Amino acid sequence: MPLDPEIRTGEIDEILGKAPGGLVRWGIGVFFCVMLLIIGGSWFFRYPDMITASIEITGEFPPVEIKAKVNGKIDTIFVLNNQEVSKNQILGTIENPAMFAEVLALKKHLDDLLLHRQTKRFDEDNYEPVSEGRLGELQTYYSFMVASQSAFYHFIEIKYHQNKITATQTQLNDYRLLYNFTVDQRNTLEKDYQLALKDYDRHVKLFDDKVIPEQELEKVQSYLFSKKLAFENSRTTLANLQIQIGQLNNSIKELEMQQKQQHESLYSAMLISETNLMAQVESWEQRYLLRSPQKGNCVFTRVWAKDQNLIANETVFTILPERYGNIIGTMQIPASGAGKVEPGQKVNIRLDNYPYMEFGMLEGSIADISGVPEQGLYYATVVFTDVLKTSYGKELTFNQRLTGTAEIITEDIRLFHRILHPLKHLLHKNL
Repeated sequence: MPLDPEIRTGEIDEILGKAPGGLVRWGIGVFFCVMLLIIGGSWFFRYPDMITASIEITGEFPPVEIKAKVNGKIDTIFVLNNQEVSKNQILGTIENPAMFAEVLALKKHLDDLLLHRQTKRFDEDNYEPVSEGRLGELQTYYSFMVASQSAFYHFIEIKYHQNKITATQTQLNDYRLLYNFTVDQRNTLEKDYQLALKDYDRHVKLFDDKVIPEQELEKVQSYLFSKKLAFENSRTTLANLQIQIGQLNNSIKELEMQQKQQHESLYSAMLISETNLMAQVESWEQRYLLRSPQKGNCVFTRVWAKDQNLIANETVFTILPERYGNIIGTMQIPASGAGKVEPGQKVNIRLDNYPYMEFGMLEGSIADISGVPEQGLYYATVVFTDVLKTSYGKELTFNQRLTGTAEIITEDIRLFHRILHPLKHLLHKNL
């Protein structure tokens, strides 16, 4: 039978109405001790603040990927997997309308032309056709070059202006000889005229003295006029010859100027056509040739065969350098929290190839960090404390482009501050 709450005895009221004083004091004391321990522990205990980022470990001289520049099919592969190759060696070609052998012959032809230009040699054989018309997209530029070369060397061969200059020079020399002869003739006529003038002066005196008749004086005067006319005609002839010589000199100068202008025009057009073709050949090589940029071992990204399709920007080969130099890591740090990353901070690295629970982690430090982000990421360089020796003391085998996850320890923060920071945020937010 339940106890009626209205029925109470004095003993029960005394028990229920008065709490034990010792228990309360001990309870409060224990509570405050626990709180002090928690607060004290949060002050003395630290918890590292970390930023996680991806990392790639390479050598100081990293491998180089050779990518397809255009969509197409593999035409030819000239190397084997893991074969040693030299710098600028052609590794393969991508299918295109041009014949590879003809383009190579054209490239050699253009290199020879460059040598001719440097040595000032203008051989007529330079513009002989070197293609059978299988240059694909290069054919138009090649035709322009052949036409411009043909025009220039034809101009050199026929020597149109030079022949006219030579003929005019010959004519000028003849006029100069005639001029010199005429000068001698004028001098003779001048002397003859002076003699006739003296004779006339004598006859004038004789006439004044009534020695000779007027008729005889007039005859001498007529003779004097004929000598003077001959002398004046020789002077006129000399003046005309001087005009002719001047005109011939001007003609030679104009011909020389025309020759120079046409030579420069045709030569400039030839150089422009050759330069344009060279640029197009280089562009063709960049699109359709797979060439090694450095010496090393050529590694296939996968098995390749003739007529296999390629996609633009797809990696076809990777060139591993002969030496990789110092081992460094490259991190991609998200923009969030990147401001706390500074050189010298410790980095713990877990490699994908080597499970960290079995092999341990690598230790390094931040060497430098980029000043501006790229696509929302900051790039940082990591140097290693003990190269590739892990925290478990194991030496790892280096392979290019080891990937993993890196933890950057930016700061050891007290637990007290970690509790206080949210409270400060809430306080400022409410204010």
